Amino acid sequence: MRPELLPERYDLGFLQHDQAAMDQATAAAGEDPVSHEWVAEHEADVAAWHGRMQEARAKFAEAERLADAGGRHESAALYFAAAAITEGLFGNVAEAKTDAGRALSIAKEDAGVEYGAALALALAGDTAHAQALTADLERNHPDDTSVRFSYLPVLKAMLALEHGNPQQSLESLEAATPYDLGSPRSAIHANFGALYPPYARGLAFLDGGQSAQAVAEFRRIAQHAGVVVNDPIGILAQLQLARSLRAAGATAEARSAYEQVLATWKDADPDLPTVRQARAEYRTQTQGEYRGIE
Repeated sequence: MRPELLPERYDLGFLQHDQAAMDQATAAAGEDPVSHEWVAEHEADVAAWHGRMQEARAKFAEAERLADAGGRHESAALYFAAAAITEGLFGNVAEAKTDAGRALSIAKEDAGVEYGAALALALAGDTAHAQALTADLERNHPDDTSVRFSYLPVLKAMLALEHGNPQQSLESLEAATPYDLGSPRSAIHANFGALYPPYARGLAFLDGGQSAQAVAEFRRIAQHAGVVVNDPIGILAQLQLARSLRAAGATAEARSAYEQVLATWKDADPDLPTVRQARAEYRTQTQGEYRGIE
């Protein structure tokens, strides 16, 4: 197989739940530095998908090192941005801020890097810095398609949610609606950003008490696994689906959704805030019946 196709083979193995195919792609990629770099980044995402953040950090670091050694500094910055978002999604605030800072120190002028860092900072609660980066992104890249129809809508939506304004969040995402199922450049080069508008819209609906609409948004993500692939936003969307079903009063469906997520996280690092919160929610949902999940 051509080296540049090995990351795609790895992703196909993930989508087909074929660990042997993933292992074969990893082994073959080790012979080509660029393919090794790409596959290492996707391995980081898969580790994070399963809640194994210590392993994910090691794989992100491997991809960053290979990119830097090969003179691909913007790629290294994008991997730091991807790592920052992942840490933010799992509630690791300090790590998210650190990785965002590293990404910006390498290649702030790259729109994908600035987007990833801004989103990670928003997830980490640093809204002032995230807002400044969002304004900078809008000012410096007015004609960039990914910026206009994906990055900015998501950032503005997330910032509006941080300020307790779900309606403004939904309005910010209107520009992204025709392109919801597209993949911005960050998804192509560093595996983050695809289906983020539906994810943010689902959060806004959930925060605004529109649980049925939230369910529909998060289900759209699950129904397009080939777009999100192994970006950890996919498993977080499944958790948000469980929360939305619970809010909608669909008790049995919510319990099943929680069980699917927690089964994925059965070997997760024990101290991950998001995983701990999900387990606590499941305890409440089932009145203490864990059904062997933990």
